Amino acid sequence: MSRVERQDAAVGFTDPAEAMRRPIKIPPWAITAASLVLFVVGWEYFGRDVNPIFGSYPSAILAAFVELVRSGQLATAMLQSMQSFTAGYLLAIVVGVPLGLVLGRFPTLEAA
Repeated sequence: MSRVERQDAAVGFTDPAEAMRRPIKIPPWAITAASLVLFVVGWEYFGRDVNPIFGSYPSAILAAFVELVRSGQLATAMLQSMQSFTAGYLLAIVVGVPLGLVLGRFPTLEAA
């Protein structure tokens, strides 16, 4: 008795046709990888038809990243982005925390 036949017998498959109908076990990492590859390929294909103002495709993004790194502009662009992000985050904290405390203090405001 071969190894496959022993495995089939162990899980209750005695008929070869029944063994052929058993589901194929695909590892979760393979499903995740295939989904990611399919998403990126679709983005690359369909992204070329989108106006660059609204979005770009992965190969153009990678080319722009490489150009920014080579020219040394990446650090400057990152600093500018982080300044805007930090200002917005601090403003959200300064406005949001007191507003949340006031809303939580008064049931009428909380219900509104």
